[in-house]
Amino acid sequence: PTPAPTVGAPAPKAPTPAVTDAPAPTSRDVLDADDEALDAPDLESADATHEALDALDLEGADAADEALDALDLEGADAADEALDALDLESADAADEALDAVEAPLADEEVDAPPAPRRRGLALRRLLARVRLRNARRLVVEAELDAPAEWDAPTEVTLTLADGARLTVRVDRDRSTAGASLPGGVTVRLTLDLAGELPADLVRLTFADHDWTITA
Repeated sequence: PTPAPTVGAPAPKAPTPAVTDAPAPTSRDVLDADDEALDAPDLESADATHEALDALDLEGADAADEALDALDLEGADAADEALDALDLESADAADEALDAVEAPLADEEVDAPPAPRRRGLALRRLLARVRLRNARRLVVEAELDAPAEWDAPTEVTLTLADGARLTVRVDRDRSTAGASLPGGVTVRLTLDLAGELPADLVRLTFADHDWTITA
């Protein structure tokens, strides 16, 4: 049986908790701990984000450079091909234009123009005769109708009976020498030929002289 409590006896004392030197955490400590806990994942996330962005930027830059290089290469090739095509077409067009101009000249014999006349002098029309004619030489003489300052030309233009014209060289050493000559004097021109004339000579011109061949 449980003994009955003694009346008037004091109640037993509760044990005293042990006293420690560590101070109790304050609300500030709790807030700082919370901030550190929050900052740690944020820092790691930020670092991971930066690394991911750097990787993307690098890959994007490399891809952009490769794309630009490909475009530049294709553009350069296209430009070169276009220039080559233009140069080729221009060269072909130039050749065709030259051929078109040269073809008529090659097909048709161009008559030599008559020798130019001296300005300020009246055209001296004389009657002339052929004194010698062969495959190498032609000698023509004319009688001056008035006093003249005679000077043998270096070349003359011959007009043939068939309408052809040709320019021939004068052998001045075998022609009448230059001098002041009175009217009625006969002057001679000796011409060098490259072959027999294909038709009879009908006219000889040089400077201000126009000789009509009579015989």
